[in-house]
Amino acid sequence: SGPAVVYGFIMCFWSMASAIADGPSAARVFGFDGIVRGGRRWNECGGRVFKSRLMASAVGMGLSALIFRRDGDVWTMKALRSVILSGVGLEGIAASFVLLLALVTACMYPYSDSDTDTENNADVFIDTDTNVDTGAYMDACAPVTTNMNDDADADADTNFDAHADADADASNGAGADVGGRGQEINRQDNFTDRCSYAPHTLFAIDCTVSLGSGMIAPFFPLYFKNTVGLNPSEIQFIFAAIPIVLCFSTSTSALRFISRNLGTMPAAILSRSIAIAALVSMAFAENHLLARPYLLAPLFVLRAVLAEASHPLTLSCGSNIIPDQVRLDAILVLGWCAGAVMGGGLADIYDYAYVFFLAALLQSVGIFVLLGLWLLYTKKKEESPSNPTGELLSDDSSEDLTGPLLT
Repeated sequence: SGPAVVYGFIMCFWSMASAIADGPSAARVFGFDGIVRGGRRWNECGGRVFKSRLMASAVGMGLSALIFRRDGDVWTMKALRSVILSGVGLEGIAASFVLLLALVTACMYPYSDSDTDTENNADVFIDTDTNVDTGAYMDACAPVTTNMNDDADADADTNFDAHADADADASNGAGADVGGRGQEINRQDNFTDRCSYAPHTLFAIDCTVSLGSGMIAPFFPLYFKNTVGLNPSEIQFIFAAIPIVLCFSTSTSALRFISRNLGTMPAAILSRSIAIAALVSMAFAENHLLARPYLLAPLFVLRAVLAEASHPLTLSCGSNIIPDQVRLDAILVLGWCAGAVMGGGLADIYDYAYVFFLAALLQSVGIFVLLGLWLLYTKKKEESPSNPTGELLSDDSSEDLTGPLLT
């Protein structure tokens, strides 16, 4: 019908505008990607900002649930209208603060128009001998990013800087950081040449996983509404639990322990495997879970948290063996959208359990390929002439995970 088409167009435009503005606004507020202050990518300010964003999203879902309950907790456009207007009002308030903050930072730190603007400003603001009281408050928060790709790139930059310092200490030359970083990048390029299959393999894995995720992610609310029979407020409370659990798991997650002891790639494989197992359980034990919603909701939250946590872990590993110029994130987004179209069509023909199973199958293929890539990558690195000791690169290091697991 006509109103439905107009409403769909408005929602598409809203989503496009949000996606376009999210990256630049995050870069403007939180600083430049890859800046490291004092050798630490994360600090107290960064952790607080990240957790506040997660908790804010949970509070927003909780408020929408309360609004639904006030209006009768029914699936009507009248009840949804109140939620939309409340959200738009909060977005307007937030946009005003962001605009004010952007104007203040622009006055405090005027940027040049040169192509090396980011690097120049990063060099000016980085001061390893001073703390946040230098006046560069926003640069102190620069390590924080709200985009998973940015977080993965920052992980890679941090690891490269660590190797650069080691190379610089060995050479005892001037400009140690720059020289060491260049040596590490050359070492990475040489390893990438030897593992020429790695970029294409990781790209295929991400496309497969994105296709599977796109088949199910947009339809979980409809699944809870049509199949489980939950009210709008109940669905919102379930989705509000995801950022809350993820927020507290950033400091006490089992993935952090696994990554510290076994490596980042095993942690990513394990988290994705458990998430797929939970999805398969939702597909094959649907009748059992529908009769016990108190089991279905925690299972769904577990699957969502682990699925979100595994993606930046995989990107962190891939960023060390895939150069920036060959990353095709836009294609991955298209794969996710194609999965949404496929999932909607299959859900209309069959049911949601069938779609869940197909999505789990696609993601399982990605897991097995990722496991094989990790084994080959480990073997090649151990046999590398530039690494006679068999030490792995930083993407599989045993260092502690201090970055976020969700954007």
